Amino acid sequence: MSQPLVEVRDLVKRFPLRRGVLSRETGSIHAVDGVSFDVQAGETLGLVGETGCGKSTTARLVMRLLEPTSGIIRFAGEDIGHLRGARRKALHREAQMIFQDPLSSLNPRKTAGTIIADPLRIHSIAPAGGERRAVQALMEQVGLDPDHVNRYPHEFSGGQRQRIGVARAVALRPRLLVADEPVSALDVSIQAQILNLLGELRRQLGLTLLFIAHDLSVVRHVCDRVAVMYLGRIVEVAPVARLYAHPRHPYTAALVSAAPRVEPHAASARRRIVLRGDPPDPAKPPPGCPFHPRCPKFVAGHCDVEAPVLTPKDRGSMAACHYPIREGEELHEAAAPPG
Repeated sequence: MSQPLVEVRDLVKRFPLRRGVLSRETGSIHAVDGVSFDVQAGETLGLVGETGCGKSTTARLVMRLLEPTSGIIRFAGEDIGHLRGARRKALHREAQMIFQDPLSSLNPRKTAGTIIADPLRIHSIAPAGGERRAVQALMEQVGLDPDHVNRYPHEFSGGQRQRIGVARAVALRPRLLVADEPVSALDVSIQAQILNLLGELRRQLGLTLLFIAHDLSVVRHVCDRVAVMYLGRIVEVAPVARLYAHPRHPYTAALVSAAPRVEPHAASARRRIVLRGDPPDPAKPPPGCPFHPRCPKFVAGHCDVEAPVLTPKDRGSMAACHYPIREGEELHEAAAPPG
C-alpha cells in the first residue's frame, strides 16, 4: 500500500482548566488522548462518536487550526504538527475544511461571491478568465445559481449556505477535505443533497475526505472506513461494511444498535444495546480502558487497570479491547458501573 496522505500518530490535545483570580491551572481536559490513524489518498474516512468525544478537536488539529500538545501529524509525508507562517498557509492550499454551522462559518458582511473568492485572493491565484467567472463556475458546480453571486448569506437557505461553504473549500482544488459534521445542522431532506454533492466532488476532483459525524447512517452512506472515538481515544477502525456487520468493540456495537434503519424487519429484529451511565469526565478519565465503567464485558482487575491498545483483529478491522466481541456473540445489558 502506498504512503497515506494523512498520518496521525499518538496525537494528544489537552486544554488547561484555570480557576481563581490568578487563573491558576488546576487540571486539564483530555480532549484527544493518543489518537493514531491513516487516511489513504482518495478514500473517505469517517470519524464518529458521541458529542464531546474529541472528533472535532481531532479535525482541527489535522487542519492545524489548533496546536497539538504532543504527537505527530504528517501530510503527504511532511510533518505538519508545528507549521508556522508561510508553511502553514501553503498547507491550506492542499487541505480545506467544511464547518458544521453554515451560517456562523460565513461572514455576514460579505457576499457569496466574495466569500468563495477569498481563498483565491489569499493565495494570490488569478484564474484564467477572471475571478468572477471562476466564482460563478464554482457556484454552478455546487448547485447554486451563478446569478446570486452578489447575495449575502442571510438571503440563502441553510442548505444553500452550506453549498457556499463547500464551494469555498474546493476553490483551491485541495487534496484533502475535512468535513466537520457538514449536514448535522441541516434538515433531513437537505442532508442527502449535500452528501451526494460531496460524493460527486470527490469523484470529479479526486478528493480525500476526513468526514466527522455522530450519525452512523450518514457515515454508512459516504465512508469507506470508519474510526470510532470514545473519550478522546480511537477504540475501533474498520471498513464500513465490516463495522456494521460485525463490530468488535462493545461501544461500537452499542452505536450500531442505536442507528436507525429504514428496513422495518431489520429494525424490529435488532436488539438495542443500552449503556448505563454517562461518559466519564474528560478532565478525570478512568484508569485502564476508558469505556470500562459502561462496558457489558467489563472484567475487574484487568479492564480497570490496563489500557487496551488498538490491535488488528480480522478483515481489516482493529479494536482497542481486551475482550472483543466474537463472531455471532450477542451483548447483554451493561452491568452497573464498577464501584
